[in-house]
Amino acid sequence: MAPLLNISISNNLQFFPVFILIFILVLFPCLSAATTSEAEALLKWKNSLHNLTNHSLLPSWKLLPSYNSTSPSTNSSHSSCCQWIGIVCNEFGSVTEINLASSNLKGTLQYFNFSSFPNLLSFVLNDNSLYGSIPSQISNLSRLTHLELGWNQLSGNIPFEIGMLLSLEVFWAHNNNLSEVGQLSSLVVLYLYENNLSGTIPSSIGNLSKLSDLGLYTNNITGFIPKEVGQLSSLMVLYLYENHLSGSIPSSIGNLSKLSDLALSTNNIIGSIPKEVGQLSSLNTLYLHINHLSGSIPSSIGNLSKLSYLALGNNNITGSIPKEVGQLSSLNWLFLNTNHLSGSIPSSIGNLSKLSYLELNTNNIIRSIPKEVGQLSSLNMLGLHANHLSSSIPSSIGNLTNLENFTISDSSLTGCLPENICLGGKLKWLAAFNNHFIGSIPKGLRNCNTLFSVSLQENLLTGNVSEEFGIYSNLYYMDLSNNKFVGKLIGNWGQCPKLMKLNLSNNKISGTLSPELGNATQLQILDLSSNLLVGKIPKELGKLKLLFNLKLNNNSFQAKFLLKLECYLNLNSLTFLQTNSVDKFQCIWGNVQNCYT
Repeated sequence: MAPLLNISISNNLQFFPVFILIFILVLFPCLSAATTSEAEALLKWKNSLHNLTNHSLLPSWKLLPSYNSTSPSTNSSHSSCCQWIGIVCNEFGSVTEINLASSNLKGTLQYFNFSSFPNLLSFVLNDNSLYGSIPSQISNLSRLTHLELGWNQLSGNIPFEIGMLLSLEVFWAHNNNLSEVGQLSSLVVLYLYENNLSGTIPSSIGNLSKLSDLGLYTNNITGFIPKEVGQLSSLMVLYLYENHLSGSIPSSIGNLSKLSDLALSTNNIIGSIPKEVGQLSSLNTLYLHINHLSGSIPSSIGNLSKLSYLALGNNNITGSIPKEVGQLSSLNWLFLNTNHLSGSIPSSIGNLSKLSYLELNTNNIIRSIPKEVGQLSSLNMLGLHANHLSSSIPSSIGNLTNLENFTISDSSLTGCLPENICLGGKLKWLAAFNNHFIGSIPKGLRNCNTLFSVSLQENLLTGNVSEEFGIYSNLYYMDLSNNKFVGKLIGNWGQCPKLMKLNLSNNKISGTLSPELGNATQLQILDLSSNLLVGKIPKELGKLKLLFNLKLNNNSFQAKFLLKLECYLNLNSLTFLQTNSVDKFQCIWGNVQNCYT
């Protein structure tokens, strides 16, 4: 049998060159004609575009003159578009990819001959200035797998015929003015965000079994989230935020075992958070904020061990924070602000070692801040303001060496401010106003040079303003009003180069104004009213060219002061009300005139 096999192979090889020759002679003229047709179609579309001189890629799109040659290969080389920028061809010289993203193209697709590109796999026109509608003839691109039309000015409906592109896997048409979605199928990625899409999400969307990414956010979509979404077994990303969706979250969403990102925020969704959310074992991001959700947070949320970002703020959620939140070991953000949460902060929250943002503000949370909060070593922002918290701040807060933003205002907190509040040297924003804090300013704040904004007004704080505060190179806002501070205004405030607002009103500050205050040249608002200040207003305040609001009323300044009109050309609000029985003088400075007696 071996000799027969050898003969057979030998005979086949004798005819192989003849077969190849016949194949080339028959096929090559067709390929040549095909590539010529593709090049001509591209040139026709190019000529329909506007402002060709500004294009960065299309100057390479030109056909070289043909030569009188009997060689098909010679003619083909001059009619091929495969060397043009943005064009990729297969081994037969047929166009498979067109990528003209960010090419400064302006025009329409109406003159693009889709039927000339039977082998096109990828069509990318992102980030241009294309306008008009998507032609229905796009269905001729029967092999297309990637279609990217985002960041243009396309309008009208997405044609139904796109549903005929059975090989289409990726469809990006975001940031346009498209209005409706046709019947799409066989997709893996669908991004149509930031258009004017309206109507409802069809229940047939559940048939897209291969879909991994669905982005329909920032549109005008209405209606309910269909329960059929739960059939998208391959779905990893579901972005429906910033629409007008209503109804409740379907419990079938718990079937999406591969889902990593779920964003339904900024809609009109009602009802409670379904306990089935706790089945989403792959979930990394859960954004449900700015809706009308009610009911309590399900304890099953503690099962989401991979969850990094949880945002439920700006809803109508009630009940207490479940202790199971402490099981979310991967959590980085926790936003529960602006709800109707009650009860206390669970001590289990101290287990969240990776937590960097904790926002519980604007709720009805009661009792004290648990000392376990001090275990959150990664915490960058702690927002607890506008609650009904009581008792003192635990000293363990000083352990938060990465803390930059600490807001505890509008509560009923008592005691002293924590001594080591700026131990890490990173604190930028401190808001503790409208509480019942007593005592002096912590020494740790004196050298906290990172401070941007400090709001401590409406407390019972004491101490000498000339000793309690240092020089802050980054400070732009300081409000210490309505406390019991004493002492004199020395030159340290004038050494805060970025200070824009300083409010020391309603304290017991005495003495004269320091001329060095005039060195705080960025000051726009200065309120020293209702203190025990005396003497003249120093002429150095004339250097405060940005000052537009100055309040000095209810002090004991001399009425005759050396402040010239030209120093306050930008001043539109000055209140100087002298109530001293000797020098009764009033000057309300609106349309400013020289203030002398």
